[in-house]
Amino acid sequence: MLPADGAAAVATPAPPTVDRVLVVVGSYSGPARSQIDELVRRGAEHVELRHRDDGEQAATEQIASSTTDVVLTPDLGVAVDKGNALDVAAALAATVARNAHRFGGLVLTGGETARAVLDALGVDSVRVHGTVEPGVVLSSHPDHRPVFVTKAGAFGDAGTLARTVRALRQQNTEQ
Repeated sequence: MLPADGAAAVATPAPPTVDRVLVVVGSYSGPARSQIDELVRRGAEHVELRHRDDGEQAATEQIASSTTDVVLTPDLGVAVDKGNALDVAAALAATVARNAHRFGGLVLTGGETARAVLDALGVDSVRVHGTVEPGVVLSSHPDHRPVFVTKAGAFGDAGTLARTVRALRQQNTEQ
């Protein structure tokens, strides 16, 4: 992990260990879709949230039964309507709030999605631990688990999210 700016001056406690990871992708961008495909190729379960027809409950049940990492996305088969972006982010956030306790780490992709999820989890301040790679920030809340990573939706190459998940796990052996 790369140190955060000024990390040498202030010692930041190491984040807690991570077992399974919930990756939440609110972005419909091409790079985000490539990253989803790579996560699934590496064994993550893809859960698509159909937020208009009781999809939150169905997604929660699917996540609860999973034993692997999970990548949660909006229904990628529905045409993008930017007018619904806040509703989609809220539905993703509500689903994460019901399931975050099942995971040691969260990866939040897309600004509106990250903000909605952190609000739903009651995260009002963050402790930045550093970057997993440039533009991919590892943080935690002093009173909350899991640790989380934030990243812009259209940022990175096809392997960015997969490397992020791997880095979250590898920090367990670096403590």
